[in-house]
Amino acid sequence: MKFINSIKLAVKLPVIMIALSVMTITIATYVSYKRASASLLVEAEDMLQTVSEARSLELQSWFNGIDIDLRSQASNPTVLSAIRGFDQAWRSINGDATEHLHKWYIDDNPNPDGEKQALDLAEDGSSYSQVHKLYHPYFRKLVEEKGYYDVFVFDPSGDLIYSVVKERDFATNFLEGPFADTGLGRAVAHALNAETPGIFFSDFQNYEPSNGAPVSFVSSPVVDRSGEIRGVIAFQLPANRLDSVMQRSTGLGETGDAYIVGEDHLLRSDPRLGDGNDVLVVSVTTQSAENALNGQSGLLREVEVHEETGFSHEHLAAYVPVEYHGVKMGLIVEQSIEEILTPAKELGATMLWQGAVMIAVVGVISLLISRAVSRPLTNVESAMRSVSEGDYNVVIPETDRGDEIGGIAATLDDFRDALGRAEHATRDALFKGSAFEGSSAALM
Repeated sequence: MKFINSIKLAVKLPVIMIALSVMTITIATYVSYKRASASLLVEAEDMLQTVSEARSLELQSWFNGIDIDLRSQASNPTVLSAIRGFDQAWRSINGDATEHLHKWYIDDNPNPDGEKQALDLAEDGSSYSQVHKLYHPYFRKLVEEKGYYDVFVFDPSGDLIYSVVKERDFATNFLEGPFADTGLGRAVAHALNAETPGIFFSDFQNYEPSNGAPVSFVSSPVVDRSGEIRGVIAFQLPANRLDSVMQRSTGLGETGDAYIVGEDHLLRSDPRLGDGNDVLVVSVTTQSAENALNGQSGLLREVEVHEETGFSHEHLAAYVPVEYHGVKMGLIVEQSIEEILTPAKELGATMLWQGAVMIAVVGVISLLISRAVSRPLTNVESAMRSVSEGDYNVVIPETDRGDEIGGIAATLDDFRDALGRAEHATRDALFKGSAFEGSSAALM
């Protein structure tokens, strides 16, 4: 307190006013930032949950559409007729059927790779090519309209007697051949061994005949009226179909992303912000992915650390489980905390620079006020010092003010007058005393 009392009002008043302003603005900015942050997080949680639920419904709708297409084709008389026709034609080929069909429909096909399906009729003179000419436009149209990568037809022995795209798996056996241990081989085996007609899904894996691309397969047995399995029809599903569902930026801002994780924790879809080749390559081991694969749904605020760079990334994640014919997956929608809180940070920054302007204004005003208070007091103090030195003729300033300073000045002026009168009376008394002593001495 002694230190504070020793500071002059000209300094003390501006410092106090500026300190109070800084304290008030700091508290207001902090409270506003916290409230805005809490509100933004709640809003982001609602948005991410909405997006995750919408993507889950859309994904399930796509899966349901695949089931409808597959059941429709499996029960379609055209498909049953095609299996019978291709099966008979396959058996009528002289020599090795695989070598023959690879030669005419792949190696000597005049169309480039990726467009082999443009060939309707190979000029080999075989009955197989006649059957192919009859049914190929139907299946090719199915691929083009529905967006599947390929459609396969198998006989009861597991021979791939027809495919639309004609890759190196065409005309091979999927129960004992080189591709028996692939996802398509397992899907065909399940369908041929099914006790009742159904749909079998093989999860995404890198498929060598499709240049190692990540693909998945669905299959279903084709039965005749007696219920006997006459073959299998299967669809090849490319990963980019999942990407088309998951990569839309609606509701995700600039840093938001949505992706699918498989039971092995590897990605089943490419993140919107990834490099485009993350499927079955990038592993996701976050708690949100673990919860989704365990059949849970919810929200988590979590920190993900990049193993190579050590860079930490905090995000808010909404997760829901996805299941398709016994294969479990997790759908994750996330957005960085930094982006979510950006409006709150901008609000805080705005309030800080506005507060700085206010502090500057308060500083100027406080200086003016301090001068308006301290200068009159300094003038009164100077006059008081003159009075204390015996100068009773000094003019006391600020006596015309109506405030406390004016009151002090008026009191000082009265005190000065009183001291002046007292001094005058003292002088008169001394003069009279001296005159009396002089007259008394003369008489004596």
